[in-house]
Amino acid sequence: MNTYASIIQQELKGAVHVHNLAYGDRCSADYVAESFVKTYVKSANARYVVLQLGIVDCAPRLLTTLERAVGYLARKSRFSNSLFNYYIRWKSKHRMFFTKWFPMTRVKINAYESNMKRIIENFSENNDVDRFFVINIAYPGEGLISKSFGIVENIEKYNSVLNTISLTSDGKVKVIDLYSETRTNKNWITIDDGHHIKSEAHSWIAESILHTIGELSE
Repeated sequence: MNTYASIIQQELKGAVHVHNLAYGDRCSADYVAESFVKTYVKSANARYVVLQLGIVDCAPRLLTTLERAVGYLARKSRFSNSLFNYYIRWKSKHRMFFTKWFPMTRVKINAYESNMKRIIENFSENNDVDRFFVINIAYPGEGLISKSFGIVENIEKYNSVLNTISLTSDGKVKVIDLYSETRTNKNWITIDDGHHIKSEAHSWIAESILHTIGELSE
């Protein structure tokens, strides 16, 4: 499947070089880390920056920081690891209950806003960026809605942060409203996990970004 990054590269051919920094399970905090900025941002020479972050930040979490630490230690022996895996399976079976009565997210909304602003600032300070494209969080599929309490509300709150950033950016930041498109076209989201996007969504994102780049180049 062609991702929107590869489609943009194909369409613009030699006019741009697309550097895809996407990595599974990264949250917004990972992109403001000093090591990331030093390695990827300062030497990017980026004219356009596309940001698609948020589902990892806002999705209801099942394990506390303490539980994750216990799980790490449990791996040291087969017996303790087996017990911890049993605990995880039990808790996962009751995911809706725990995410309702013990709500947690990986990155709190205030930190998410701070991280997203800092990412934009870091790229702006080190690159001559014409436009930031911020792809908001997609509407969740049944795989997420049926297991995680309040996932839609969480996504809407975090997406509102992106809208605010865009509205106060003097036109520098454009929101690509994937949420609205996937709410209308629910078949664009994978059924099993409920958050990965299919080829139709990638094509729509690429077309939206290419259209704006074309306008900027005129």
